[in-house]
Amino acid sequence: MLQTNPQDADALAGMGYIAQRSGDFQAASQYLTRAADLGGDDSAARRQQAADALFYGQLAQAQQAYKQGNISQALALSAPLAQQSGRKAPRQNCSAPTFCGITKICRRPSRRCVRCSTSSRKTARRGRASITFCASRIKRRRRRRCCARCRRACSKKLQPRVVTGMPGDSLRRQAQEQASSGNVSGAIALLRQGVSRYPDDAWMRLDLARLLQKSGNESEAASTMAAAWRPGASSTSLYAAALYASENGGWQQAQTLLGRIPAASQTGQMRDLHQRVNYNLQLVTAQNYLAQGNTVAASNTLRAMAATPPKSPADVGKLARLLAQSGDVTTAVSLVRNNISGGISGNAGDYADQVTVLNQAGLTREAQNLLTNPQLQASSTPTQLASIRNGYVINEADHLREQGNYAAAYDKLMGAMQSDPQNTDLMFAMARLYQSGKMNKEAGVVYDYLMTRDTPDQAARSGRLTLRSRPATAAERSSSPAACVRIIRRTACCCWRGSKRRRVIISRR
Repeated sequence: MLQTNPQDADALAGMGYIAQRSGDFQAASQYLTRAADLGGDDSAARRQQAADALFYGQLAQAQQAYKQGNISQALALSAPLAQQSGRKAPRQNCSAPTFCGITKICRRPSRRCVRCSTSSRKTARRGRASITFCASRIKRRRRRRCCARCRRACSKKLQPRVVTGMPGDSLRRQAQEQASSGNVSGAIALLRQGVSRYPDDAWMRLDLARLLQKSGNESEAASTMAAAWRPGASSTSLYAAALYASENGGWQQAQTLLGRIPAASQTGQMRDLHQRVNYNLQLVTAQNYLAQGNTVAASNTLRAMAATPPKSPADVGKLARLLAQSGDVTTAVSLVRNNISGGISGNAGDYADQVTVLNQAGLTREAQNLLTNPQLQASSTPTQLASIRNGYVINEADHLREQGNYAAAYDKLMGAMQSDPQNTDLMFAMARLYQSGKMNKEAGVVYDYLMTRDTPDQAARSGRLTLRSRPATAAERSSSPAACVRIIRRTACCCWRGSKRRRVIISRR
């Protein structure tokens, strides 16, 4: 408004009020003086307000000098204010102790100024009363500040503290060292002793459950962590149990466990996990849509989630993989590239799905560049790196299978399975290879095993149903020895030996 009409008195007064509220009394005085000079019904009031603003500006300067320890300058600045006469005298003498505190060095000159500047004892008494009132007000302010400091100190003490040392920490470190050196059984035995000695140590239980699960003893791992979410469990135990559930895809259980932790006891890590759990529950909803064949609903859900991508590289990989499954490969690749450009944070396992998406999109060079990243290799174990490289192997094997080069595809898959026999993605690729080579019986054996650990989209069940709905024809049965020869490049007997070898691998698990 001032740009169009710089002589607008109301606008100038408004700017003065804004400056006064922000503490810029000098600017407020200038704006209000300009507004008063323009005349009008409020001219006298605005001139008085300008004088008040100037008064408080000078008072603020005196207060600042006092805070800096320059008492003489503070008194010199406050002396003209205390000598002013009229209706502001009580306010001045009330304000002078405000910036000087309740000190004798400032209170006495203020009283003398009141006596000298007023001819009436009544005015002097009013001035002294205002100083006494101001002193009591300062005391009240000090009490309020003291109470506020006490409340802040108490609230800090009541905040949940992160336990940096537990009695079983040394034993946990010993178990971790044994597990890192390859002595997993010794680490498990050590942690079992630790759990019996320290049954309330949730982190000891979590370490034991993780090692038990990696060793294939999932039932004992689950029973070990069950004690962590018993009724009356501590917030730390519930958090450890929620971590274990989230690591195994139990997002609903993790949400329930985190919901049992009181809000006042939640730490930043707990809140971050809660946010990640809610995010993955949305991914589960999208997975269910894909399993039902509702790609439109899945795509809409996933695109809405891609608008605000998560920070965790593992969660970004899941989102990108589901986007690729729904048919939106472009968005999936863009999501992966943006996450990689933001820097590497995590190990190879966290980026497994991202590598898979890049391989499926035919961007094998980008996938290899990610795998050879020095920071990723430094933070990953050889097993993790070998496992993530299997994505490239599977992609190559599927490409060879589609070309009809079954022997080369078989060699690639079997070489990878020897180093990572528990990889279900390799098993699915082998089942697809058997099925393409008309070896439906062998493919059925693989699918039957995979149904015990099926994925959310029920890929194993779908593959098994495909075999049942399409029985082998007489021509296929008659050509199966030839197909076997194509797969192994040897004789039919060699092919059956290879399939038996596959059965042995499955039966061992």
